[in-house]
Amino acid sequence: SEHNRFVIKLFCGGGKTLTLGHYLKHCQFNLIICIAPLLVSVDNLLKRLMPFIPEYQHLLVDSDIGGTTDQHEICHFIQKKTTHKIIFSTFDSAKNILSQVSELQNPDMNWCIVCDEVHNMINMDQLCSFTNSFNNAVLLSATIPEELYDVI
Repeated sequence: SEHNRFVIKLFCGGGKTLTLGHYLKHCQFNLIICIAPLLVSVDNLLKRLMPFIPEYQHLLVDSDIGGTTDQHEICHFIQKKTTHKIIFSTFDSAKNILSQVSELQNPDMNWCIVCDEVHNMINMDQLCSFTNSFNNAVLLSATIPEELYDVI
């Protein structure tokens, strides 16, 4: 099948998240997995993307307050009848929890993964494999090394 990989490479403050918000609103994926290296980055994505897709139910996968690491809760969220869902997670939680969730082992064609600050994934093989399993992916960064194109 054809994979849709989009890269948004702009300088800091150049509108990557704004561009992403418009793209996600237009595409209306059934499930979006949105990951970033740090919880502060994840929180920023959540606050800035949700106004574009207010009809989406969201879940934070993280061990901090307001998040969950319970795979059963994550599976239940994914299986909900609601069409539009978004999961926010740090890279660590995506690698250690989301990549192990059975419902995410064979992603649906109408699901999308978003990797913010993707340049940090260069040596994270498991996270790169998880990202590659999705038919649709949006990669964001101000600085993308050429080597990243070899692994994602």
